[in-house]
Amino acid sequence: MTRVKTSDAAAALTAILAEKAKAAAGSNALISKSEQTSLDPVLARAATAIRTEGGAGTRVKVDAVVSRATADSVAVWGRFNANNQGRDGAWLSVNEAKEIALADPALGVLTEQALLRVRRGSVPTPTPGGALDGRRAAAVITGVDVSVGVALDNASRLDVRPGHTPGAALRATVPAPILAAFDHYYSAEAADWASVALMKGEIDGKPAYAINVSTDGDEKYYEIFDDKGQGLASARAFDDGLIIPDPFFGRARLASSLFDQDGAGREDGESEPLDRAKAGQPPINWRGDLRLESGAMHFDQNNRYTRVDLPGNLALPPEQQQLLHAGLELIAGSVMQHRADQGEAKIGPQDNGTLSIGTFTRSTDGQTYEVAAWQDIDDSSYVFYFQRDAGGQLQLKTLQTDG
Repeated sequence: MTRVKTSDAAAALTAILAEKAKAAAGSNALISKSEQTSLDPVLARAATAIRTEGGAGTRVKVDAVVSRATADSVAVWGRFNANNQGRDGAWLSVNEAKEIALADPALGVLTEQALLRVRRGSVPTPTPGGALDGRRAAAVITGVDVSVGVALDNASRLDVRPGHTPGAALRATVPAPILAAFDHYYSAEAADWASVALMKGEIDGKPAYAINVSTDGDEKYYEIFDDKGQGLASARAFDDGLIIPDPFFGRARLASSLFDQDGAGREDGESEPLDRAKAGQPPINWRGDLRLESGAMHFDQNNRYTRVDLPGNLALPPEQQQLLHAGLELIAGSVMQHRADQGEAKIGPQDNGTLSIGTFTRSTDGQTYEVAAWQDIDDSSYVFYFQRDAGGQLQLKTLQTDG
């Protein structure tokens, strides 16, 4: 008998639950109390939990019920399946399904249905040559409806909020790179100025994940992954429909509004060499590993930073590429958008300034930072000190004016 991955079984279970929940809800996305009485017991338990936790007047949405029911169900699986982790937990066996059915008959029925779907190949499973193509993912993002976000076929929303008990077991089924991206964006939702959704579904019949982020302003961020967690395409967008595809995957995570979330300290820099050294500041002629001395930043009619022209021979490893664009993003709003002439602001020692990137150890705390230092032609020089979080994402630790 074909072995079934726990992650594939979870995807199949989610699809089954979504079908049942949508059938009960009818033409809308809400489940009323009367409709709840016709739900499968597993879904009914999830709906009851949502109403109880939300209090009087709580509206129960289909995707919330499906996400909660999936998370609760996968958590039960984990009791018999090595917590759904490690080599043993990666597979859901027939014997484990039988144990699940004894402990929870209603879930046992759905588990068996999920296993059967996977074996029949009616849910997304990796096949030779069947991975989603990056060009197709890029086309999906370029054509996204910003009022909806990335819409996958046969999609279900996965509640994998960090620290949220119902989603803990479900997190174990999601590839680590996707969780790292979700957690990065979720910090904005936790601060109550954005919402983030992780969806799992298909594009052209091929398995895919999508992250949709919408802020309280007009910014949107989108990312599409394959089922292994490989990032395929990402973009920034705005409420008026402007979509800016990323020049490299994950560029959207470097938006200045997300750096604002990091709670960076602010310091006044010094101008004299000895004072700069005492302030843990790079020397005035610091070049780092790279100094960007040519290029042009572009802005649209609404003064939004859209792209940068870089020297044609510039080839950087991923971490340096991220650091360079993080520095450009931060000077875009603080300096360059105010100097754009017909939508363009040039980079260079004779134009607006230069940007140096590299590592630097501060004398004030002994810590090593990834640094982007903007040397302005006027009085708007800055040094940005970054470190990376557990997921490898840049976090702005300190913004220093560069006296």
